[in-house]
Amino acid sequence: MGRNNKYDCIMGVSGGRDSTYTLYSLKRWGLNPLAVHFDNNMNSQIAAENIKKACTKLGVELHTDIVDWEEFKGLQRSFLFASVPSVDIPTDHAFIAVLYRLAYEKKIDYVFSGSSFRTEGPGSIEWSLHDDVRFIRDIQTKFGTIPLKNFPIRTLKDILKWKISGLREIRPLYYIDYQHEQVDRILADELGWKYYGGHHFENIFTRWAFAYLLPKKFHIDKRVTDYSVLVLALSE
Repeated sequence: MGRNNKYDCIMGVSGGRDSTYTLYSLKRWGLNPLAVHFDNNMNSQIAAENIKKACTKLGVELHTDIVDWEEFKGLQRSFLFASVPSVDIPTDHAFIAVLYRLAYEKKIDYVFSGSSFRTEGPGSIEWSLHDDVRFIRDIQTKFGTIPLKNFPIRTLKDILKWKISGLREIRPLYYIDYQHEQVDRILADELGWKYYGGHHFENIFTRWAFAYLLPKKFHIDKRVTDYSVLVLALSE
């Protein structure tokens, strides 16, 4: 239990398979989570409907943080001009910052994640892991046109503060049998969930980046690592 009596835990949701199934599992286990979504104005219609249906049918309260569009648009532009493979970092960084900041403010000790080593293949740090605030600010300084005043930033001070406060991240999909076809049937039958066509394709920008930009410009095809971990999972 968290220190907050209203919620047992907090959970980030995107409308994708992993986060939706984790949210579904939390309710099955008798927990009362607060669902959090970071809206970067690039959600697909399917993802938006998936989030709404899941939270409504599960009886989960949803907190949506809507990004300052001009700042986010400018930062995303800067990442494109910087010509780095980690082009999706603005969304990833902000989502985590919003999630942990809200957990800290509401005194919710447990942050649940839909991450799964069985479905998310490891990649090199050059691919997508430059989420250091110094990296983000450096790119915006060099290529941006407006300062970041409202964009959710997490600094080393924030990370230490959250850790000292007792916030803990839990990734339940690491510990349960997790098979796509079976999960898709459960989510469709019980929540009206729909598949969006590909891994991380619930977001329009990420779909373009993963399916076109990375393969065409950087010769990075994330399906290679994704399929590799699925093969390993089947051999367990």
